Amino acid sequence: MKISARILLALALGSACPAALNASTAIGPDGYTLYRNDDGFSEELSLPFSINLFGHEWSSFYLNNNGNISFGGGIGQYTPAAFPVTLHPMIAPYWGDVDTRCGSCGTVKATATPDTLSVTWDNVGYFNQHSDKLNTFSLSLTKVGNNGDFDINFNYSRLQWTTGDASGGSNGVGGTPAQAGFDAGDRVHFFTLPGSQTSSILDLVNGSNDGTPGSWTFAIRSAVLGTGETPDDPLFPNGTTTDGGYVFANVPVSEGLPLYVDPLVATGYDYSVTGGPLITSAIFSALTGDADGYDIYTLGDLSTAGWLGHVAAGGTFDFLNPVSGFSLRGIDLASALNPNDPTAFVTGLIFDRSGTATITQTPVTTDTSAAPEPAAWMMMILGFGMVGSAMRCRSMGGRVRFA
Repeated sequence: MKISARILLALALGSACPAALNASTAIGPDGYTLYRNDDGFSEELSLPFSINLFGHEWSSFYLNNNGNISFGGGIGQYTPAAFPVTLHPMIAPYWGDVDTRCGSCGTVKATATPDTLSVTWDNVGYFNQHSDKLNTFSLSLTKVGNNGDFDINFNYSRLQWTTGDASGGSNGVGGTPAQAGFDAGDRVHFFTLPGSQTSSILDLVNGSNDGTPGSWTFAIRSAVLGTGETPDDPLFPNGTTTDGGYVFANVPVSEGLPLYVDPLVATGYDYSVTGGPLITSAIFSALTGDADGYDIYTLGDLSTAGWLGHVAAGGTFDFLNPVSGFSLRGIDLASALNPNDPTAFVTGLIFDRSGTATITQTPVTTDTSAAPEPAAWMMMILGFGMVGSAMRCRSMGGRVRFA
């Protein structure tokens, strides 16, 4: 029984899950290997850099045997609960009942560089000391800039079991399967990967949102990963293209409801979607200085023949027929926007049906539709150089926001 295993662990270690032994222990050059256990976690470990996770800054973490790391305290819970939860905040590539007590049940190890934390659950078994099916998965946190921004990557190279015996499983499947994602612990900010708590979670090894099978990447910027449900909470990109475009891969969309996406600012954007749903309408930011609005073209065709129409700043453009892409031009160079501000130009896309789409939004940093006057070029250069100092306001749907 699971309770018996935890009692044995308590007798051996003094508690079912060990308390923090040292505050913010640094991960040494050889890394940090978690002792063989069931439902245990590490002492408090130092992050190599501070992260801002949904408005709370963390400089340390706990490495939990059961497929996750947490902040503010360790987590020994072996049966995953559906996000959101009120446990300590966690980042969980595969929250399930990992058991590493047997000799062939794998290892859990963390390594760190000044800009990266990596944790690997290498060929780990499941409760109760089973190694007939093994999982190998990892997470990495990568520093982006110096303001707490970071990227999360989950990587899955081998997934054979979903459930431990004490979570209703039999032979590693059934019961309450594992869950993947991250959760701020505030019941507001969380994200769950597809297939979580179903048998389909095994498909994470073949799926992806960044183009590499088994790899899932998420960008945490300005303390949030937007939901895309409102202009004030836009979805951030989870990948890039070779020509500098921003990718929003494998995004669930709903018929008739806008999805707000938000990469860096430019003088225009090219939008395209791949997958089933097509774009029927688009809603655009109203920047100060953009009173003349924007011109919409067929994707890649800025000629008169490719011109589809004009839309007011802050307005909605309805396409005559659903499209797989379009070009927007006319963002005023004199706005002098900060190109490093990831919330400078929000776009709402409305689709013709529900499904999953991959959206690419490629910024255009020069005005190719018309040659600007020298003064305008100077304003653009000044704007692109004013990192952290440019001020702008925008409105959409009656909202006004300053940044």
